[in-house]
Amino acid sequence: MRQSVTPKPDDFHLERDGDAVVATFAPTGARYRAAGGEPASQVEAPRDGRDDYAEDEVRTMAGKLIALAATSPSSS
Repeated sequence: MRQSVTPKPDDFHLERDGDAVVATFAPTGARYRAAGGEPASQVEAPRDGRDDYAEDEVRTMAGKLIALAATSPSSS
């Protein structure tokens, strides 16, 4: 059985989109978005078809990073 690679915070790029935060998972190009304390939802599927990352682990990490970014003051 093949083991999946665990995503790391450095694998993500975060950006604000109005009240929402978007996290892009660099290794696959998958994008996740959340606003107003909602759970992160995938808004763009992975582009390169890599299967060495477990989707649920990537989504969980994206959600954690988005939650942290949402509670941090935005830079002006």
